[in-house]
Amino acid sequence: MRVTKALADGSVTTVKLASSCLTKEKIAANLLYAIGSDIVAASNDAVKAAKYPASGGYGISKEIKSRFPISLTLRISFEMKNDSGGQPTYGKIYIDGVAAGTERYTTSASYQTYTEDIVVPAGALIQLYSYNDTASSLRNFRVLSSYDFQLSALAFVNTVV
Repeated sequence: MRVTKALADGSVTTVKLASSCLTKEKIAANLLYAIGSDIVAASNDAVKAAKYPASGGYGISKEIKSRFPISLTLRISFEMKNDSGGQPTYGKIYIDGVAAGTERYTTSASYQTYTEDIVVPAGALIQLYSYNDTASSLRNFRVLSSYDFQLSALAFVNTVV
């Protein structure tokens, strides 16, 4: 695995780690933080209908489990659209069941992409919650990072919602 490291002088270097180096101590020694970028570290790309909870409000639609032993700032991205052109479709990123992202909404019949950088604690569930009164779709729920994850199966796992 290659890890990008920001140095105190503002420069950036890449460190190559063997899979046996994926420990809290070794990662912390070689990494200040994960810089959000366009490298896909984990994804849950399947199309899924937005939730329409009977009680109203948000319901969980997708999630990805972080297996990192330290907190990281990661870029989280998802796409959503409104299939009926009716009421807006809403989406928001949660971490371990607690709202962490900005509320996003669309009435567009075309997919709209939403992205933001969020601090993800060690071992956390990165979740996409949604809400809509009418038909709508979500897809391409992704964790993006400055890492070039050759071992992404060790770092993240998709969970079934």
